[in-house]
Amino acid sequence: MNKQKKVKAVTLVSGGLDSLLSSVIVKNLGIEVHGILCSTGLSSENSDKICQIGTSCGLNLEILDVSKGYVDLILHPEFGYGTAINPCIDCHIHFLRAAKNLMEKRGYDFVVTGEVLGQRPMSQHLQALHIVENESGLSGRLLRPLSAKLLPPTVAECEGLIDRNKLFDIQGRSRKRQIEMAKELDIYKHLQPAGGCFLTDKNYGRKFRDFLEHSNHNICKKDLLLLKIGRHFRLSESIKLIVGRNESENTSLTKYKRGNTMLAAVDCPGPVGILSGIDLTQNIELAASIILRYADTEETESTDVELLIDSKSSIITTKPISNDKLEDLRI
Repeated sequence: MNKQKKVKAVTLVSGGLDSLLSSVIVKNLGIEVHGILCSTGLSSENSDKICQIGTSCGLNLEILDVSKGYVDLILHPEFGYGTAINPCIDCHIHFLRAAKNLMEKRGYDFVVTGEVLGQRPMSQHLQALHIVENESGLSGRLLRPLSAKLLPPTVAECEGLIDRNKLFDIQGRSRKRQIEMAKELDIYKHLQPAGGCFLTDKNYGRKFRDFLEHSNHNICKKDLLLLKIGRHFRLSESIKLIVGRNESENTSLTKYKRGNTMLAAVDCPGPVGILSGIDLTQNIELAASIILRYADTEETESTDVELLIDSKSSIITTKPISNDKLEDLRI
């Protein structure tokens, strides 16, 4: 090892097993580690919780804002989507470019990730790993400790900044070896099951594509966030209804009432709905009947639904929609 200076590395941490394990491995080899958690402004990651996990594992994490340009990345990925609308390769490049900028700004020596050769079919095969490294501008400066022995030596290894013999040759989708290593390093107990990226959710992808097909404006961050909330129903080519699934989603939907119509059952517990589009009047009763399908009311009972449009309230009385008709409208 080179003893002339303190070796420093930026590590990308997501809160999952592989990234935390890689960071701890590098730290235990005498490298000064600076962990970063990339925040896109769209993800549902619990940043505070992940930082707490990092601290428990002996790491200090910094939240790095990478939201600039992220919506455009989702809409126009150079390297395409996965099974849903997950632009994994483009996303990794985006995060690593931010890490590279931080590395250069602060004088760190290299960047560390938890990527494992062959673990993810789209973004972690050999060609994808090379693309990510080159496109991010980190050629030779990107270390993947868990699969390092299966990949070309990095500058850090060649210059003796880190001992290649103490790195690993893990590949494939099984995490058995990583779990064993995490237990040996006493960090496994701190880990929590990963929630996964919402962009890999096929239901989200379906809502996303429906929005693009029917929207008359450029998609923005607010639109992407709203697609994550509630049950979505296409009432016509220009009109959509979103219905909350729980109290938390009902509260979130009320934040989007401006410029839209908000619906809620009057005399019984039930969800909040947001109706948006052009010429809503023809579909108001249909929307109200969907709200009642999820309200605490009888199937054949007429019930009042309040409509709130720009702070102006009105009442419509109707019955819950049948399940067959409901499913025909579901996105």
